[in-house]
This record gives sequence, C-alpha cells and structure tokens, in this order.
Amino acid sequence: MNQTNKKTARKGDSVTMRITVFNADGSIAEPPYELNATAGEHFLPPRLASLENAAIGCREGDTFSIVADDVFGEYDESLIFPVACSRLPRNLRPAEDGAETKENALAEGERILIPTDRGELEATILSIRDSRMTLDANHPLAGKKLVFVAEIIKIRR
Repeated sequence: MNQTNKKTARKGDSVTMRITVFNADGSIAEPPYELNATAGEHFLPPRLASLENAAIGCREGDTFSIVADDVFGEYDESLIFPVACSRLPRNLRPAEDGAETKENALAEGERILIPTDRGELEATILSIRDSRMTLDANHPLAGKKLVFVAEIIKIRR
C-alpha cells in the first residue's frame, strides 16, 4: 500500500504503536513493546499521554519520537530503605538468610515484589549485608532522560 492510501490518525482513532525506549546515550532502556492508544485522548497513564497526542496526523508505518525526562517521575531518595531479611517471605531471602533453595536466592541488582498490607511493592535490591537488604522502590528509569520512538502499526476508526 502506498503512503497516500494509508489511514491518517485522527482524534479518537484507536492506534497500535510499537514503542522502543532509549536512554539519552542511545542505549535501549526498555525492549520494544506494542501499545494500544486512542489518538488525542488521554486514556493512558499521564506519563504516556504525549504519545497519544503525537499520533494525530501520523499514518500507518510512520515513526515519531518524544524526548522526556520525567516519564517515570523524579528519583526519590526517600524510596530507598533497609529491611531485615528475616521479615521477608522465605522465597525472597538471600541464600545465607534461609532462602528455600540456592537457585531461588536473591542477588544485588534484582527486582523483586514485596508483599505489603497495601499490595505488592516492586523494588530493586541495592545491597545485601549482615542479614539486611537495602531496597530501592523507585522505578528503574526514574529521573532519567528518555527517548520514546513509536512506529504506527495500525489505525482503526
């Protein structure tokens, strides 16, 4: 299909995009994924609303990019906290603190889901020392300048 026969996204159209997120240095921050959005509407989380706006006027096969430095919020030092390994479920403990098996033992740099009284909290293990972990509940991309590259896959009216 040539470019003139392709649909152009209008406000309210359903648009499927393939998104790749890059760090400012050009390295991939998140692998490509598909996203369904509504052009010009704000049904996506606020951090992705600019993708919905930018889709207006694009055709299937078009690519656009958006630079953003606050998509995942500012990095918040208050979201770094210590926790005693003994307070975690056995499947979330490092090997030396009673992990169910060595294969399940956690290591620094891993992302884990911690059960709380308000649901699960996702955090990165910064360190494991003396039966304590230091966790970081910031999104891994918080505070980073990112480039979102979107390819329009399909437009539906």
